[in-house]
Amino acid sequence: MSNHIPLTFKLWKPHGLLDMSFSEVVDSDSAYVYVITMEWKDVGSWEAALKNEASKQLEDDVKNFTNAKPIFVPGKLLG
Repeated sequence: MSNHIPLTFKLWKPHGLLDMSFSEVVDSDSAYVYVITMEWKDVGSWEAALKNEASKQLEDDVKNFTNAKPIFVPGKLLG
């Protein structure tokens, strides 16, 4: 993850990624290990970034530290 998080920001910032945070899940019974929260310029920016060639590079990097597939849960910041 020490490579993946900076790589994600570097590749997606030009597409509208504004900020991101990275958390480790503390519940040992959870199906999840990490949560990454990303703030985007708008939903269209996020959708365009997913279709961009850079996303393939990020997908390939995920294989370096897990065999799990990322789960994306888009949301709208309310406060």
